[in-house]
Order: sequence, then structure tokens, then C-alpha cells
Amino acid sequence: MTDPYAPPEAPVAAPRFPTGLPLASAGPRFLAALFDVCLMAGAAMVGGVGAHTIFDPTTAAAMAGNMAYLFGFGTFLSFCVMEGWPLGASPGKLAMDLRVVELDGSSVTFGRGILRAVAKGGVLVCCCWVLGFAILFELGSGPWDSVANTRVIRRSPDA
Repeated sequence: MTDPYAPPEAPVAAPRFPTGLPLASAGPRFLAALFDVCLMAGAAMVGGVGAHTIFDPTTAAAMAGNMAYLFGFGTFLSFCVMEGWPLGASPGKLAMDLRVVELDGSSVTFGRGILRAVAKGGVLVCCCWVLGFAILFELGSGPWDSVANTRVIRRSPDA
């Protein structure tokens, strides 16, 4: 006889994380992010300095900020394209031998790469970098990876 007061059977959900993928640890992911931020800041500075060398001094001050934003945004878009193509990595991730993949291990599509980048930008801008440090606590994932259903893996599993 079955117990009429027993809780109902619940189906077991599939694992949230991909199995068998060499998930990247926090150290290389943090260094890759730092490298990318330095590249974006460098591009923004080049844009600002370029405005001072191209325009006369009265116009240069107004144009420097606009050029800095333009160069920084252009760099951000190029990172989106690099992560959303079969390459699957920004320059920092390439330097650290990392790659962004979907949960099943396949290459990230361009649309998912844009979604991941927009989620990352939203988290880092709106949450004052606090949630950005979540990469230190969860293997192969940041809050933006949860939004886009992606993970960061090591390219070479033995590394």
C-alpha cells in the first residue's frame, strides 16, 4: 500500500552546467577580462588623443570625448563579433587560451555573443562592478553567461 501523504515524485532536471567541458577557472578569466579592459581603455585614449591632433584646440576638447566613446564602443563591438563568431574569444580570452561556448559545447552564434556582451555591459555598468566579481565564485560562468546560456572553457583541456 502506498502512503497517501507522501510528496509527489518530481522529475529530475538536467544538469545546469555542461558535462565533460574543461571549464575555465576564475584566474584566467579575470586576467582575460583585465586584458580586454586595458585594450578598450587604450582604444578610447587613442580616440581622445587623435581628436587633439586632428582638430584645432577649440574644437579638440569637445571632440576628444566623442572620439574616445567612438573608439571604445568600436572596440566593444569588435569583441562582440570575435566572441560571437566561431573563434569564440576576445583578445584577452585568446591570450589566456579560453573560449566561449554554448552549454552543449558548440560555438557561440553571433546573436548569443551580442546577448552575452549586452548582459555583461548591463551587469558591469548598472551594478557598479559588484556582480562582475561573481566570476571568482562560479567555475566557467559569470552572471552574463547565465543570461546567454554560455560558458567559458579552456581551449586545451590539459592546461
